Amino acid sequence: MSTTRPATQDPAINILVIAFEAGRWGPARLVKSLHESGFKVAVLCPPGNALAQTRYLDRLFPLNDVRSSRHVEQRLAAAIQAWQPRLVIPADDSIRPRPDTSRTHRP
Repeated sequence: MSTTRPATQDPAINILVIAFEAGRWGPARLVKSLHESGFKVAVLCPPGNALAQTRYLDRLFPLNDVRSSRHVEQRLAAAIQAWQPRLVIPADDSIRPRPDTSRTHRP
């Protein structure tokens, strides 16, 4: 299967994959599939994570401290600004969106 895109197609779509947990190989396989489908893939994860080791990455945004929410938010903002992803994929169960408490929900 060819991984190059014909010149007549739209440019590749940037995808950002985020992971905190080490020792999970499934997300690394996802990156390979996305890459082979013509997407440009970047990851935000700790340097020792399996995602950081895959050769199918277009860019790595290292995340050295996953325990500090301030550090994670800063690194995520920097990665989004630099990579301009069209899609962000959480790659493990420890990534959950925080509820938006700034809005009131009315049924």
